[in-house]
Amino acid sequence: AVSVLVIMERFPEADWEREIGRLNAYSGFGWATGQALGAAWIGGLVGLLGEGAGLKSFGVAAGVLGLVGAGMAALLLPEAVQRVERRDFRGIMVAVGTFLYERFRYGPAHLYYLIRPSQVVRFLQGRTAFGPDLVLLYYGVFLTMAAFSVFFVPLPLFLRRELNWPSSLVYVAYTVHNLTSVMAYRWVREAIARWGHRSALGLGLLVRAAAFALFALAGRALPGWSAAPLFLLTGVTWAAFQLSATAIVSRLAPTGLKGQALGAYNALAGLGGVVGAVIGGFLADSLGFPAAFLVAAAVVFLTIPLIMVEARPVKVG
Repeated sequence: AVSVLVIMERFPEADWEREIGRLNAYSGFGWATGQALGAAWIGGLVGLLGEGAGLKSFGVAAGVLGLVGAGMAALLLPEAVQRVERRDFRGIMVAVGTFLYERFRYGPAHLYYLIRPSQVVRFLQGRTAFGPDLVLLYYGVFLTMAAFSVFFVPLPLFLRRELNWPSSLVYVAYTVHNLTSVMAYRWVREAIARWGHRSALGLGLLVRAAAFALFALAGRALPGWSAAPLFLLTGVTWAAFQLSATAIVSRLAPTGLKGQALGAYNALAGLGGVVGAVIGGFLADSLGFPAAFLVAAAVVFLTIPLIMVEARPVKVG
């Protein structure tokens, strides 16, 4: 959320998709590079120095790289051309529709205690300053991220147990997935410019749902090696989801609430991931891997209309 806000403050609105795409591409490339370096570091130094010293040296090296990156960002970031409005806690609560209220009439003015159910219902209805379009997108993001976790959490075990892939090949497949998403950000940017944010997002989710379903057939109706090219599809569609959804949130968020809107987006995405991980593990253990993959595909497919639809205006108040 913070990195996207940095872009919003330093680049014109017309350039947001391009710069967010570049940010995600560099982040994905850094992630894949870190995976490769981490594997080489642990595989090499742990054998020479022992497990304790090898892992500690790896942690120190990662911390040093983080500090270097933070210093470079501080020195090289361009000056902000506009400022995203900052609000104090009370101002945010008043604008969004506070979920909390003072317990005591004459207590401290900024002290909030209890959740008011009516405000939760109003938020779920989209009756907040975020607006119904953004709340609908939040629903979609939560469901799709849950579905992604339902699929990806049991996937490594599926590859090892069902398809007999060695651990090294599983690692390579995930690295290819990340690198594919890095390469795809430019294509996604062009798709957004041609078809619009929602259309690009909907198409990406449709292809992703199909890829999840095809994984359920790998090793059964399809040969085991068919899972390899499917990783390319999941990488491309992750780029479509990440860039399109973030761009939609940044544009739908009201002035003065863009930081809060992106924070809520990331929080709901994380919550969906946790919920999906639990469900995915349960489904894989009780019904098998294909069931988990097909449920994930179905949820993604059924969420597409929720992502595509634009809500009717709802009065805040």
